[in-house]
Amino acid sequence: MGKPAKEQIKESSSEEDVDISSDSSSGSEEDDSDDSDFESESAEDDDEDDEDFEPTVKKQRTAKGATAVKKGAPPKAAPSKKSPAVKNAAPAKSKENVTPPKTKAATKKKAAPKTAPAKAKPKKMSAVDCENAIVEYCNRTNRPYSDGELHLNMHKPVGKTEFNRILERLVKAKRIDFRENGKFKIYWSEQSQYPKLSTEEMGILDAGISDRKEEQKELKNQISDSNAQIASLSKLSTLEDLRKESDATKAKLKAAEERLARLRDSGESVDPNLRKKVIDKLKAHKKLWKERKDNCMDFLYQMSEGMQKSMSQTFEIVGIDTDEENGMSYKEYATNVNKLL
Repeated sequence: MGKPAKEQIKESSSEEDVDISSDSSSGSEEDDSDDSDFESESAEDDDEDDEDFEPTVKKQRTAKGATAVKKGAPPKAAPSKKSPAVKNAAPAKSKENVTPPKTKAATKKKAAPKTAPAKAKPKKMSAVDCENAIVEYCNRTNRPYSDGELHLNMHKPVGKTEFNRILERLVKAKRIDFRENGKFKIYWSEQSQYPKLSTEEMGILDAGISDRKEEQKELKNQISDSNAQIASLSKLSTLEDLRKESDATKAKLKAAEERLARLRDSGESVDPNLRKKVIDKLKAHKKLWKERKDNCMDFLYQMSEGMQKSMSQTFEIVGIDTDEENGMSYKEYATNVNKLL
């Protein structure tokens, strides 16, 4: 049946209110679900960012929390999870952007190692050249050598083992002689090439050797005498020094002559007896001064040791003035008295 217009308007308005409330409730539910999804995604992102900085136990906890949100957590728990997720988002990004500090080893360039210039190695002789060189050296010196001495004296022309082999070949070829005493071998030049000397010729050579030794002694004595003479001459003053000394003595002599001339012109003379008396008094005063000063210093030194104080502190306590403080000096007085003598 037909209803009045007022009731129809009320019903329509109530239906619209119900639709609006249902729409708002559905919208709120959608917003809550969106917020929960955003929170779960942000939490998952934060968990993934913090995986590198947190232990494994923490990873399991965050994974459980994420699954709980996905299954449908109540909307009341969303604000509590949202605030730490937002707070932790900034440090997670900062951790990603942090660059590791550069180490000193990476910045410093490794300097290339300094290599010393290679020394030029002496060229090794061939076997034939080494044989000829050994024979020539032994004939020139005509004295015995061991294999090591020969190798060193000839500046190691070849290796040691090869050098010993060459010596054995030369011995077999009778180009040099040798004698073996156990493991020790001595090599020298072939003596058959030299002429044989008689006993008289040997005596003449021995006499010549003794004469040469005497000449050598004389030459050594002459060298020592000449060195001693050189040392004595080096201590003497040079010509320039002598000229300077002569100029200084001439100046002193001139000053003394001028003073003597002034004294003679003045006409004043001193009685020698009076002068002697004055000098004797000065000597007595000097002697007395020295004795009194020595006695006083000994007494003050013992006093300072007993008081365990320095000499200057002892002077201040006793109230003693030294000669130097009063402008007097014993050394100057003594030198002036000695000048008058």
